[in-house]
Amino acid sequence: MRFLTATRVKNQRNEDVDQTDVESIRDEYAVLAPVYDARWHRYLKKSTDQTLAVLDPKAGEHVADLGCGTGFLLHRAAENNHDLHLVGIDISREMLCEAWQMVSGRALLAEADARQLPFPDAAFNAVVISSVLQYLPDANQVLSEAARILRPTGRLVVTAWNENALSTRLHACWINWKGRASIYSHPDLQSLIRAAGFRLAHESTYSAGPGWRLRTYLAILGGVQELSRIKGAH
Repeated sequence: MRFLTATRVKNQRNEDVDQTDVESIRDEYAVLAPVYDARWHRYLKKSTDQTLAVLDPKAGEHVADLGCGTGFLLHRAAENNHDLHLVGIDISREMLCEAWQMVSGRALLAEADARQLPFPDAAFNAVVISSVLQYLPDANQVLSEAARILRPTGRLVVTAWNENALSTRLHACWINWKGRASIYSHPDLQSLIRAAGFRLAHESTYSAGPGWRLRTYLAILGGVQELSRIKGAH
C-alpha cells in the first residue's frame, strides 16, 4: 500500500483544527468501505458524472479530490484523461485502501483532514469537494483550504446535498439517527463559497437516485463569471 499519512500537518492558515467527530467518521467508513460502491452505485455514478462534466479537466492539470472515498471519481477522471495529475485526500484509511485498488497507481492518495491539507499554496489547477461537507460543521475551513492550494483563477467544484428538497432532509435525519457520524446542514453554501474568495460560475440541481437531490457548483478563485443556473435537471 502506497499513500501518504498526513493527518497532523499544519499550515499557515489553520494552526489548529477541531477534531470533533473525526473518529466517528473514520469508524463509519471503516465499516462501509468494502460495500460502499455497490450500495451507493447509482448515487456515485450520477454525482460523479455531473461533477466531472462541470469540472471539465484538461490534460496536464493538477486536480485534488478532497474526501475521495473509494476513488470512484479519481478512477473515472483518469479513465477519461490519462494526462491528469490526480491527488485523493481522505481521513479513512479503509476507504483509501479501496481507492488504491481502483486507481491502480494513477493517483497519489493521502490520509489527511480536508480542513488541514499537506500541500503548499497554489499547487493545483482544480479542487473537487463531492458529498463531503455534510460531515463538517465548519465547511468554511475546507473551502478556505481549497482556496489556499488553488492557483489564481483555479476551479472549485462542490457537489452537496440539496437541502431545499424535503426528501433529502428526511434522508439526512435518518442518517443522523442511524449512523455513527453526525450530519450537518449548509443551506447558505453559496455565501460560504463566496466568502472563501470564489466567484460562482455555475449551479445545477438534479436527482441522484430515489429521494436524493444534489446541487453542483463551479466556482473560480478570484474569477468574474456570473452564476448560471440549470434548473430541473434530471
